Amino acid sequence: MFLWLVVAVVAVVIWAWKSMTRPSWCPQGPPLLPWIGNALSLDPAAPESKYSEWAEQYGSMYYVKLGAVEQVVLTDPALIREAFSRPEVSGRPDTASMVLINNNNGLVMSEGELWRETRRFTLHHLRNFGMGKSQLEGYIQQQIAGFCEEILKPGCGKEISLESSLNVAIVNIIWNLVASEELGITDEKIKSVINRINRLNLSTDGLQAFAVLDLAPWVQKVTPDWLINRERFEKEFADIMKEGFLPALQRHRDSFDPGSEPRDYMDAMLLEQHRRPELMTDHHLLMAIHDLFLAGNDTTATTLRWAFCFLCQRPDVQRRLQAELDAEVGRQRPPTLADRQRLPFTEAFILETQRLGDITPLLVPHRTVAPVSVGGRHLPAGVQVVGVGQAVHRSARYFAEPLQFRPERFIDSDGKFQPDKNVMPFSVGKRQCLGESLARNELFLFLACILQNFSFRFPEGYHHHLEQDPDNVFIRSPKPFKLIPERR
Repeated sequence: MFLWLVVAVVAVVIWAWKSMTRPSWCPQGPPLLPWIGNALSLDPAAPESKYSEWAEQYGSMYYVKLGAVEQVVLTDPALIREAFSRPEVSGRPDTASMVLINNNNGLVMSEGELWRETRRFTLHHLRNFGMGKSQLEGYIQQQIAGFCEEILKPGCGKEISLESSLNVAIVNIIWNLVASEELGITDEKIKSVINRINRLNLSTDGLQAFAVLDLAPWVQKVTPDWLINRERFEKEFADIMKEGFLPALQRHRDSFDPGSEPRDYMDAMLLEQHRRPELMTDHHLLMAIHDLFLAGNDTTATTLRWAFCFLCQRPDVQRRLQAELDAEVGRQRPPTLADRQRLPFTEAFILETQRLGDITPLLVPHRTVAPVSVGGRHLPAGVQVVGVGQAVHRSARYFAEPLQFRPERFIDSDGKFQPDKNVMPFSVGKRQCLGESLARNELFLFLACILQNFSFRFPEGYHHHLEQDPDNVFIRSPKPFKLIPERR
């Protein structure tokens, strides 16, 4: 008996020692605890803070282990671009929580042939339907006019919130491409769908449970339902699909003709499913629609909320933007995309908003699907590769006075807009955001058109301090605030 006890203790010690030993291929990194690695060092609600701190200590490439998950963390923009441009680093995390949430479906979390084919035809069809082209500009202008007429004009001189109404105006643009439908800016049903999606995807509720699930996937078999209730999560997701997307999809199925040209993205998806039903399953189709809806909703709308926050905090910047608009466009017609080159400070303001607002401080993680060399170091297959946008966007190495809001940093000596590739709001590489061109157009037109007619300020005595909303995890959004619009 004593001998078996000794053997067991020795085995546990060896197991613990091996769990604390880095593989020979990996770069340096923070010390590892037995079995759990670095998991206790990270705040699941804001892991980017610790990743950025470790970058100062361990450099631009280092190794982190979170239970069973091995990560190579990159905090240098050149390294991030190098890694994310490699086909061997095009996978997505296959952790237990990602399988639970997405099951490797949709545009964002799929990989391999499914991802390549879906991305290819999504880009093809969305461009055909007008994404990134001037033919969609009129519809964007229409949504801006509706937002001004229904939200800003009645709110002049009053304290108002731009939370859900701004989201609906943005969603309408992508939803027109996806389903050829328009939603009312004050429609309570679509606001409910948006809020439920945000709660499901961005809430801190359950985040600790998902972190535990990734640390040791086997715990799903032994944890009580109140900790990780898969059925409850799946029911909530199914209810969102039923309320938000299935009615429109069913209308498309009822009128679908595989011999006709697709009218919108839903038609294109049904046509692809008709051709390749084994690849384009119903679940994947719904997840792709969900991903477009979410990407077209919260990322652009959140960037605009940061922009309004900065406008209220910096009235001098707001006045300079309006002076540029008055001089180059005037007030007799709305700004158009053709005015972009004549509005360099507006472009600089948007880029600085994306840099300091930093809505994705951690870029969506990649995974190596084959052995690959990054930064001269060999990485095996199956390792997560994490790009830390915050470590770039808020580093004095790349931006002078990085915590200061200074749009002029992107204006050259000739007064022209000078973009900086170190700002990566849409990620980089092979999995760069496919809606980037649409988002850029939306940000420019919304800000230019609205500032042409309205000014904004915080309520008397209020100051935002640029705090992050603690209830949003995966997208860094400003703490909710109210502002006061005024007609110019």
